Amino acid sequence: MSDWDGDGKNDVPQSGSISRFAYAALLPMWVLAIWLASIDATHPWRELTAALLSSYGALMLTFAAGAHWGFAPSVRTAGGAAALVVVAWMSPLLPSNGAFVLLAIALAAQGAWDAFAVHQGELPAWYGRLRSRMTFLAVTAMLVAFVAAN
Repeated sequence: MSDWDGDGKNDVPQSGSISRFAYAALLPMWVLAIWLASIDATHPWRELTAALLSSYGALMLTFAAGAHWGFAPSVRTAGGAAALVVVAWMSPLLPSNGAFVLLAIALAAQGAWDAFAVHQGELPAWYGRLRSRMTFLAVTAMLVAFVAAN
């Protein structure tokens, strides 16, 4: 059975499975951010936790950029998505506090881009609602990690 009703850009998921998978994808980000915030600065896994979290944040950013490109393919979208992928690729190379700030900014920018695309009719409204909630949660996780890393 399909989660979709209709055949155009305004298709609406008919079940909560899309949202459940989306929120499940944020779970590792939040688990790592909470773990990072709860361990001592001298904990032997602290650096690994920060590296895993910045890598996962980068992965989420590239996924969001790719999804946007999949919905509304154009030269402009491809360029914007490619730029975000480069930012994501480079972010884990920064010190963890810098990576978390850069990812928070880039994730917020991606979310704003999605909101503008919904407003322009390039993305369906349901996707914009989902992405706004996911953006808030992802950016907040990166900010929690930034505070924990300092």
